[in-house]
Amino acid sequence: MTMIAHQARVRGPAAEFRAKLAGFWRVVYAVMLQDMRTRFAGGYLGFLIAIGWPLAHLLMLLVIRMVIAAIAPVGDSAAVFYGTGLLPYILCFYPGRMMNILMYQNRAMLGLPEITPMNLIVARALLEILIALIVTSIFFVGVTLYGVDFMPNDPVVAAQAIAIAIYLGIGIGVFNVVFGTLIGQFYQVAYILIMVGLLTASGAYIPLVYAPDRIKGWLAWNPLYQVVNWLRSAYYTDNTLIEVDRLYLIGVASIFLLLGLLGERLLRGKLLTI
Repeated sequence: MTMIAHQARVRGPAAEFRAKLAGFWRVVYAVMLQDMRTRFAGGYLGFLIAIGWPLAHLLMLLVIRMVIAAIAPVGDSAAVFYGTGLLPYILCFYPGRMMNILMYQNRAMLGLPEITPMNLIVARALLEILIALIVTSIFFVGVTLYGVDFMPNDPVVAAQAIAIAIYLGIGIGVFNVVFGTLIGQFYQVAYILIMVGLLTASGAYIPLVYAPDRIKGWLAWNPLYQVVNWLRSAYYTDNTLIEVDRLYLIGVASIFLLLGLLGERLLRGKLLTI
């Protein structure tokens, strides 16, 4: 009897944890579906807009840059050079941007007792990952159909770079959910300006690897510079382009993510009342 009672006590907390976890994911799934339907428009048209917006932004930047400079600074294809510089930016920028406005878009959901800020954060993060993967797939297929050979020499390295770009965007996004909500509209403007500045200093438009060592030392602190070089290292065999501090990049993304999660935990009451 003692052993049976002990097993029951052991199963009790485990079963309770599994039930709470299952309930959490049910809420997250429901929030994801609601977010897909209502983010930009009624019905699932809003989800198509959520995909088309970053994709159109990426293509617009690519076309403008190719019109300005049709000759590739490195390699034979301007589309490949600029595309490998702009794709990581889009994959970082949009998760951070859309998670930044998460609380404003879903304020009404927090009135339901079953939904917490963490439910909203996890649901939006999963949705942004899905959107980023779809945007990347459509971009690769689209430029290939247009006649551009966009297949990397090393697909594994390219997949790693794309994954870390999305991870960085999600990490920044979770950070933005908390601190962007607390600071307000000014933070959203500041975020956009900072990301544009990081893009300019990332080497997306010019091969900054040929800059003086002192300047490259400063550029190395820019996570976009690191992720752009990571992706380009899958396309170009020139060793001068393979200057990537992978641990630094993963560390920056993880720090943003952890700060955001810690902030949500400590400031949850304020998030619910803003």
